[in-house]
Amino acid sequence: MFNFIYYFYSVSLSSLRNFIFTMFKSLILSLLFLNLFFLHLQAQNYSPFPAGHPGVDGKKGNFRQLLNKFSFNISSGYSRTFYSHSLENFDFISSNNVLYIKDKDSENLNYYAYWLNGPTKVDFLNSNSLFPEEVHVPSDSIPVKLRGASNGIPINLYLLFNVKRFRVGGGYSMEWQRFENFNLDRHGELLGQYKPEITSNVASRYYLMLGYNYFTYRSRVWNFNWVADAQVGYHNLGTAFSSLPKKSQFFTNLGLTIEQEYSEYFKIFIRPSVELKRFDVPLLEEERTIKNLNPAASVQLGISIRFPDLPRCPIKTCKTQIIHVHNGQKFRGQPIYKKQNRKYGENNRKLLKYKRKYRNDK
Repeated sequence: MFNFIYYFYSVSLSSLRNFIFTMFKSLILSLLFLNLFFLHLQAQNYSPFPAGHPGVDGKKGNFRQLLNKFSFNISSGYSRTFYSHSLENFDFISSNNVLYIKDKDSENLNYYAYWLNGPTKVDFLNSNSLFPEEVHVPSDSIPVKLRGASNGIPINLYLLFNVKRFRVGGGYSMEWQRFENFNLDRHGELLGQYKPEITSNVASRYYLMLGYNYFTYRSRVWNFNWVADAQVGYHNLGTAFSSLPKKSQFFTNLGLTIEQEYSEYFKIFIRPSVELKRFDVPLLEEERTIKNLNPAASVQLGISIRFPDLPRCPIKTCKTQIIHVHNGQKFRGQPIYKKQNRKYGENNRKLLKYKRKYRNDK
């Protein structure tokens, strides 16, 4: 039985290998034939494009012009989220490096731990029997403020529609976070720090974006755009906050995008921004809610790519490096990350003899 299975597997694998090789060989021969065919037509001064083809008579296709209005953007960088909340009329107990709180006015003898991402309730009648060697601080009229932070690495993807100086679109982002301990502004020397139950988290956002290019600078080397933009949408707190009744929150992000244009289709940008948001943690049995503020600041580096409104010249023997015409069809002579109608020295600012790969040439 084993020999039969092995033989069947060997035959099947051999047949599959032969089939893939045959298809690959057919594909290569087909591409070679088409390439020779179009070169032959070009040599005979025939146009490979039918009458009415977009681009005949040096015109651009309407569909390409529409796609050229869109830009795809991807960025990543560093973000820091700042968490803060106030606890008023709460008793505190610190035991074994864990901080507990209790509503002073509640009739329940419930203490809560890890209340940042979903309170863990502890029921008991005598706190001294449950918390040996604890530090107890009763509440007073002055609230205790807790402040902490998390470090994050965001990845941002968004699509923009560009009309003159305006941009509008939407996007999605994910952020990997690492949490730090929280400090108390009062009684810290007695209670220590608040250590969240969570150490890491993955949060996400989806949003609408609006921007305006309010300043442009052009020189031989630098081509800057300064864009003021805003993002509004919903922020998902992440899996670490899954026990909360409401895990999504509305947010507003204000930023400044500084772009360096390398060509009509390719840009590199840096975007510092600030973000405003908040979330609530309910203590259901106490009928109280802990209100958390979690604004953030970030800086991201990214690239922006626009769909070319002209195709790349398909003739391999053509050495024209600017926008040019073959048989009434416009083509570009450069890759998308270089200027299409460049001036002398714009795309290659160093002489060949000064480039590293030519240094050893004599």
